[in-house]
Amino acid sequence: MGEEHPSESKVVMEFTTKDLGLEPVSQRKLIKLAGARYNPEKDLVHMSCEMFETQAQNKRYLSDLLDKLLVEAKDLTDDFEDIPLDFRHFEKKFTIKPKFPVEWRMMKKKREALKQMRMQQMGLR
Repeated sequence: MGEEHPSESKVVMEFTTKDLGLEPVSQRKLIKLAGARYNPEKDLVHMSCEMFETQAQNKRYLSDLLDKLLVEAKDLTDDFEDIPLDFRHFEKKFTIKPKFPVEWRMMKKKREALKQMRMQQMGLR
């Protein structure tokens, strides 16, 4: 309708590391370079960009970034073997939240007792 949206120029790129045809060592290095953008459950790297004014510029930036990542992943002078794979960013999203113990819930008896106690403290009884 003629109105602009702030994320109108945003571009999102997703790819799997298996589709790139890399050696296993290069694939592990790419995963380490991708960091928190990597989803180990789906083997998916998710990158987005909205730094530039147009979608074409953002798309070009992501394309160049992927090219740089691939060059670095294929460069095995340092294979990052001393750095372990770290998926803490992924595990935090799906940890089970602790549940409120049933014993701590306010039962009707407890509510009435609290009401009586408050009334006594206020001097209304």
